[in-house]
Amino acid sequence: MTIPVVYWYLPLPEPVAWPELTAIALAVPAYARIQSVSIMVKQFKWSSRIAATMDDLFDAMKVLQPPTIQRDEERRNRLETTEVVTVLELAVEFPRNVDLTENAISDAFDLGLAGIQDLQRAYALATQHPIELLTRELLPPMVPTTTRIVTDRSDGWPGAVGIFLANSVGISALALPEPLTEQQNAAFRFAFEAPDTPFATYADLRRESAAALRLRGDSRSSTLASATAAEVFLDTLLLHLLWEEGSTAEAAARLFTTSIARRVRSQYAQRLGGIWNCMDATTPPGAWLELTANVRNRLIHAGVRPTRADAETAYRATIHLERYAADLLCGPTRLPRYSRTALALVGDPGLIRRGVQSATIAAYRRDEEDADWGAEFTNWRSIVAAERLVIQNS
Repeated sequence: MTIPVVYWYLPLPEPVAWPELTAIALAVPAYARIQSVSIMVKQFKWSSRIAATMDDLFDAMKVLQPPTIQRDEERRNRLETTEVVTVLELAVEFPRNVDLTENAISDAFDLGLAGIQDLQRAYALATQHPIELLTRELLPPMVPTTTRIVTDRSDGWPGAVGIFLANSVGISALALPEPLTEQQNAAFRFAFEAPDTPFATYADLRRESAAALRLRGDSRSSTLASATAAEVFLDTLLLHLLWEEGSTAEAAARLFTTSIARRVRSQYAQRLGGIWNCMDATTPPGAWLELTANVRNRLIHAGVRPTRADAETAYRATIHLERYAADLLCGPTRLPRYSRTALALVGDPGLIRRGVQSATIAAYRRDEEDADWGAEFTNWRSIVAAERLVIQNS
């Protein structure tokens, strides 16, 4: 008989006043192929990360300031302090004689994290203290682990000590970032030099979705940001198309009295081509409705907690929707009619990447020299927003 037991040692984002050195059993779902999950905590006083960061920042300050500046007082002003860290031991007991694969260990770890999050939610409810739920992404990239094998003759201690890769978030900081490619550099210049582009809010929400999931492991916030980003993108796109067509603000506002799904089905195909009936999830508009908008609705109205896979899928569906619309917009049939919208959405780099000749782009840009398109659209969009309020309140 052999019974594997795996232990991980994890720092919590904030200290919690759980009983120290007392095993707390966590629930095990019926589907899980493990025997038991438990944790035990201990409070530690470690050298303050704040103090260490301040030391490093003082050193950076000396490098970044002119070398002629002399400072003798930095060391005197540096912090000497400790901080309290709650470290927990997560223990998972596997069934007898199980094959302890990497996937089995990783799945058991995730199951343990889910139980820890349940404890944190209960603690937050009792204390009304805002708690950052523990996720892989909030852990150090690597944490220590011990595996002991219990047999009829041995309790398995001291066990085999190893390192568990919790995430890859911090690994990137171990090396200098890769230089921007020529394409990335062009996109960076476009975004930096035009921070108030009509699609800037969409781009920032898309960034927030990715950051919430990949840096914090927050599936709920990521899903909400993806869904919001998609709606902002669709509304901004339609508004920009209407403005370029010369629509009045009053007429545009009336189109926004219906749901966004109805607008997508009725307004986009006639302007961009493509399939926009949202009936087929294999098309980007259909995938957006099923995998992003509907998941968001279940989250908002029913409190359904999205999984990481749900959040990843919602994000990808939003990106595919953007690319689908951009590809249609920048095609040879639509581009001459909606060149201003195309330039606002993808800029010169996006047009070049889609095979549009530089001379053609330059011709579209010459038209821009006679007026400030961005200011004109922003003003028109504000009038549309005011008209929408009038309609809603009438």
